[in-house]
Amino acid sequence: MFGAILLLLYAAYGGWKHREEIRRYTWQQKGAAVFVFIGLIAVGTFLIYVVGNRLVAFLPWLQLVVFFVIVVLVLYPIRFVLAKTMVRIFHLSEE
Repeated sequence: MFGAILLLLYAAYGGWKHREEIRRYTWQQKGAAVFVFIGLIAVGTFLIYVVGNRLVAFLPWLQLVVFFVIVVLVLYPIRFVLAKTMVRIFHLSEE
């Protein structure tokens, strides 16, 4: 719960700090960015929780290592999908 509150405070601070840049974008762009972000979080959470728990159940002696590998294998591609999607939504140059 405390982590969620800190995350919201950090997001509010980032929004306040970059408010002039955020105002340049349309509501459709902002909505699409939020939708994609929440969707990718949902997909990542599902994959880590469901797939991770099922794979870890087969290898109980390596639970921590297997779970860490699963988290990395899920989050790494999601990072690239999110970056590519944001570039398309906001018409940014890829860096």
